[in-house]
Amino acid sequence: MKSKEELLGHVVEHVVRAQEQAMADLTHDGMTPEERLRVFCLGHLRSLFRDPAGKIAAEVALSGTKDELVRSVFHDYMGGLDAILTAGVAAGVFRSVDPAVARNSVLSALNAVTLLYVPGGPLTVDDVGTRSATS
Repeated sequence: MKSKEELLGHVVEHVVRAQEQAMADLTHDGMTPEERLRVFCLGHLRSLFRDPAGKIAAEVALSGTKDELVRSVFHDYMGGLDAILTAGVAAGVFRSVDPAVARNSVLSALNAVTLLYVPGGPLTVDDVGTRSATS
């Protein structure tokens, strides 16, 4: 490793790939934009809490890091959320808002769960994910 940023980039990439796999495991053809957003939220949160590195990746995302190596890892992942939100607007089920604002609002809300959620509490990760997707 050349630097702390490079190590951090690898940690974030590991978590993002787990999030993508968690979503792929829940996705099937013919899903509505609402269902796809719910799956995105569930997959995102499940991967954050299954892996200790998830909380680190969420904190990095919340910090608004300017490191290009770390930001590049998030790029494709955020594009997947953009596609869900764009499809929902086109279908008339999501309000038309600035795509970057919508994407960053969803991701910030999901990543902030790591700051507040208590495993073993009254809500499961799936409860929180479902509620996040329908709010």
